[in-house]
Amino acid sequence: MKKKGLSPIITTILLVALTLVIIAIIFFWFKGMVQEGVTKFGKNIQLVCEDIEFEATYESGTLNIVNNGNIPIYSLDVKVGASGGYQTKSIKDFGGASAWPESGLKQGAAFSGSVGSASSITELEIFPVLIGTSTSGKKTFTCGGQYGQTITV
Repeated sequence: MKKKGLSPIITTILLVALTLVIIAIIFFWFKGMVQEGVTKFGKNIQLVCEDIEFEATYESGTLNIVNNGNIPIYSLDVKVGASGGYQTKSIKDFGGASAWPESGLKQGAAFSGSVGSASSITELEIFPVLIGTSTSGKKTFTCGGQYGQTITV
């Protein structure tokens, strides 16, 4: 009988390679589901978002922010609504916002800066961004929608 097939060595190598590929897929899938823990002031940064208190107003192309709380705001994400749709940017990305403090808006501090043409903006949504610590160093965290403010122009 002249049967041809794979040798046991090649079969073993293929099985090991297939096993490693399946393990890698499961690892990356699970890694995407688990977020790295970021803390600020010794507690989860998501819980710190509840303590943020800020006031935002918009007038003639100028955005005014006052930090009324005890939590420093590292940055802001601004979702600008115009007739053409929405665009989200960091407050530091706006040309007139160069006055944003490098270390963030401390307790009781105020900020005033331009965020674009007043005639095209219909709505602004402002979300606070905090900086916390994790096992891999400092990380930023954008607080969710319920912690932001919406300004209708």
